[in-house]
Amino acid sequence: MKNLLFLFSFVILFISCSDNIGHNSKISECGGFKVDNFIKKAVCVDNSPKKIVKLNPDEDKCKDYLKWEYNESSKVLSLTHLNSYLNCCGEHSIYVSEDSNNSYTITEDDEPEGVMGARCSCMCTFSFYTEIHNVKKESIKINLKVDVEEEAEVETLLNNSVIDLTQGENSGKILIREFFSMGSCNE
Repeated sequence: MKNLLFLFSFVILFISCSDNIGHNSKISECGGFKVDNFIKKAVCVDNSPKKIVKLNPDEDKCKDYLKWEYNESSKVLSLTHLNSYLNCCGEHSIYVSEDSNNSYTITEDDEPEGVMGARCSCMCTFSFYTEIHNVKKESIKINLKVDVEEEAEVETLLNNSVIDLTQGENSGKILIREFFSMGSCNE
C-alpha cells in the first residue's frame, strides 16, 4: 500500500510539474540569496548555475521587488522576487505558466513544514528566482501570486504589470510594496 501511495504521489508531482515553464528556479533560505549558495530549491528544477540578483542592503531592505533581466541573444527573461515576506517555517516552491501570448503568471507556494504542518512565530524574507525561455523582445505582462496554504485566497502581488522589452532596457525592477518588520529593516 505504501508503494502504491508513493507511486501515485510521484505521478501527481510529475503531471503538475510538466506544465511549469519556469527554468533554473531557485528559492533562498531566510534572508535572501547568499553568493552561489542555494540551500532550498523549487521542485522540478535543474541545477544549472545562473546569475542571481542580490539585494542592495541599504536600498532594498523592507521593500518587496520583482527584478528582471532580459538576455536578447538567448531570449531568456530572468525574474527574481526579492524580499517575499513569509513565515520563517515553510516549504516553498515556484510555478510559472503562460496565460496567453506574452502574459505570464508566477505562483509562489508557501506550505507548513513537515507532516505536522509546523509554523514559527517569526517572519523572514525569502527570494524566488526563475527564468522564462524563448521570450520575444516585445511588451509582456507579469502576474505574481503567493499561495499561503492557511490563507483562504491566493494573494495577487502584481496584476498585468508590463515589462516592455522594446524600450532598449535589459533590466529593471518593479516595486511591489514596502513592509514593516520587527527586525533590522525598519529603524
